[in-house]
Amino acid sequence: MIATNTATKLQLLYTWILTATPIMNQASDYIGYLHLLWREDMKLNALDTMDGDKQLYTNPDLRPTNSPAYRDGGKYDLDAWELPLWRLDPYLFKRVMVRGQTELGALISYEVLQSITELITLRRNILHE
Repeated sequence: MIATNTATKLQLLYTWILTATPIMNQASDYIGYLHLLWREDMKLNALDTMDGDKQLYTNPDLRPTNSPAYRDGGKYDLDAWELPLWRLDPYLFKRVMVRGQTELGALISYEVLQSITELITLRRNILHE
């Protein structure tokens, strides 16, 4: 736990996480990774979270209009970067996954995990002909 706390205090431009084991055995395994990747300036304004947490993961057309970081010219300008970095919020993830187990069901939980995995995973595919 000490290493994780120390790593989160570093102000790094890039974060690489290398693991020799599968990245996930269960959904809660993502929480540690998200804490390492999360920056407070990626957080959405409360007004952008009012339509429901699951929409923040499952709606590809979502445009946070109240969060300056994701607007034109913002640090994470969504038109320029096309990266919904708010999905890396570990607290939002916990909230959605707990509700997913009780209310939202397995399909929504799968969609949430898939949307995060696409953001944090670097894959190398080898095509064989």
